[in-house]
Amino acid sequence: MIMLDTHVLIWVTQDCDMVGQKSRDMVDAALANNELLVSAISFWEMTMLDYRKDLEITMPLPTWRTQLLTSGIREIPIDGEIGLMAVELHGLTPDPADRMIAASAIINSATMITADEAILGWSGGLKTHDARL
Repeated sequence: MIMLDTHVLIWVTQDCDMVGQKSRDMVDAALANNELLVSAISFWEMTMLDYRKDLEITMPLPTWRTQLLTSGIREIPIDGEIGLMAVELHGLTPDPADRMIAASAIINSATMITADEAILGWSGGLKTHDARL
């Protein structure tokens, strides 16, 4: 299972060269095996970025989300278990969205692909992979 951090989801879907070949291969394999995950909070984050004009998506975000989910990416909803675990991730970045994504990855036994140095350097129980590799 692979969980994409929000920025990696954006990079992958926009063919950004920030994503390394190994990461692209991991994403492609996970998608082919119905094991590519995205947290529901990533869509909230993207909507906030769009609202602040920090993100350019060429289509309405609800349409983009539907296309991503139709392509085989699995959306993980935020539930009480994820919310409770997110609080318990001591030493992880205080960003609530990052904590929700990390908790979602842990609960789903997924490796989180991210380029966030704070997440990559965290010594908790989260499996990570640097998106730039």
